[in-house]
Amino acid sequence: MKVIVSAVACDPYGGSEGGIGWRIVEIIARDHQVFVLTDERNRDSWEKASAASKIPDSVTVRFLGEGAPWHKNRMRARLQSWLEYRTFNRHQLQICSAWAEEQDVDLIHQVTYATWRIPSDLWKIPKPFVWGPIGGAAKMPRHLYRILSLGGIMFELAREVSTHLSLANPKFGECVANSSMVIPANAETSAFLKPFRGANDMKQLWSGYLSDDQITTFLMPPQVRKDCNGPLRIFAGGNLEGRKGVALALEALAIAKTQGVIFCYVIAGHGPELAKLRKDCARLRLTEDEVKFHSGFEGLAYRDALQSSEIYLLPSFRETTPVTLLEAMLAGCVPVVANSSAAGEIVKKIDGFAIEPTSRESLVGGLAAAILKLWQDRESIDARGKCIANATLSEFGSDRFRATLREIYEQALVSR
Repeated sequence: MKVIVSAVACDPYGGSEGGIGWRIVEIIARDHQVFVLTDERNRDSWEKASAASKIPDSVTVRFLGEGAPWHKNRMRARLQSWLEYRTFNRHQLQICSAWAEEQDVDLIHQVTYATWRIPSDLWKIPKPFVWGPIGGAAKMPRHLYRILSLGGIMFELAREVSTHLSLANPKFGECVANSSMVIPANAETSAFLKPFRGANDMKQLWSGYLSDDQITTFLMPPQVRKDCNGPLRIFAGGNLEGRKGVALALEALAIAKTQGVIFCYVIAGHGPELAKLRKDCARLRLTEDEVKFHSGFEGLAYRDALQSSEIYLLPSFRETTPVTLLEAMLAGCVPVVANSSAAGEIVKKIDGFAIEPTSRESLVGGLAAAILKLWQDRESIDARGKCIANATLSEFGSDRFRATLREIYEQALVSR
């Protein structure tokens, strides 16, 4: 079958959205001939991947846009990405329409960005159209806004305004109603979209999966062995935005410290909340030996950091598919998160801790209790982590993603 894939973010060497777009393209290309439309700024990465024979023979790519560098300010860069995505969407209809006719394609699929807020016009092409996986229905609980910096609060409020404006956009309703298949990335997005989708089918599928390369990297020897000596080794990784809830994790660790827990919490990443989090550590009297801020690990150093860790602690709100969480579980970390958004949904499938965010106090207390429990039964962490790794491999490997996507395509072809 011939498939056009619209993926503004699609980077063979990228993480985050770019990595999501690439992994979906790679999995589609195992079964079909794929024509990819992506952003011009991904060209260098695609050319590098082509030179390394990483691009499947069944994949053809075209680039759209100007490829302007990202703004150095992360908040302004986020706004830049949304504005560029709107422009990308405006121009892609004409390009994909001509491409569909030229190649006589069977299906069109838009995969990134993984959000419902900016709808696609590709459903107007007289071919089956699949939209997703898409997320973005989660909200940061209002009663937790106090943990955010001023910039974080302003961002969440702006996002709420964006939600109302996006819902008022008639193109959103048209896209949801006229897509052959809509793929919600998680349960909360599925519930959010259902009223707009009516009786038409949807099928949930996580926006990310563990690629064969990731699995090989994490399972190949030598593997770093977990032991139960010294401080409890705890890890968190990713962009340090307020919605990640690191401030709540620090409060929980301060409580656990008073209960005799000895720990080393490595926070790998950077972002707009970093300065505030450093101040939080000083206020909570958490030392540099207890909380270590790291700029981020790469390659095998990242794998080793996860494999040597015992707990992955990141409450996290507003997640679509948290890939770092999946990698941590594959490395045998016991996850401790808030029962919110995709992170909570994922951890409830695995033998981890998903704490209800009913209030700030109950969430922090629940996180601290989970850490204390693991500390007191530390010798069981290694065996528990191995069970978690096996369950993660089964639930989030490429085979399951591929099989589900096949079902989605079959339904899309019939429904059209």
